[in-house]
Amino acid sequence: MITGKTSTGFAFALPENKLQDMRILRALAATMKAPDEADPFAQLTALDNLGTLILGADKYQKLLDHVATEDGLQPPAAVDKELGEILAAYNQGKN
Repeated sequence: MITGKTSTGFAFALPENKLQDMRILRALAATMKAPDEADPFAQLTALDNLGTLILGADKYQKLLDHVATEDGLQPPAAVDKELGEILAAYNQGKN
């Protein structure tokens, strides 16, 4: 199990084999694609999908609650940053 906290204090725990799943790799690749004019929300959808696949629906909702602003917004950039830190920690834990 790989455990850690993001720089904002969000705690996570991932099984060591969590990223050995094509669904996660596809979602990760989709977040890194160039913007698609035909579907301008594709990257946001992929980011949301990635979060759900990595953390599970309940824990991902806790992440969304964690990054929510005082007025209840869930900034995509904040979600992206948190997931990036989780993935980086996962990669460090695997080395």
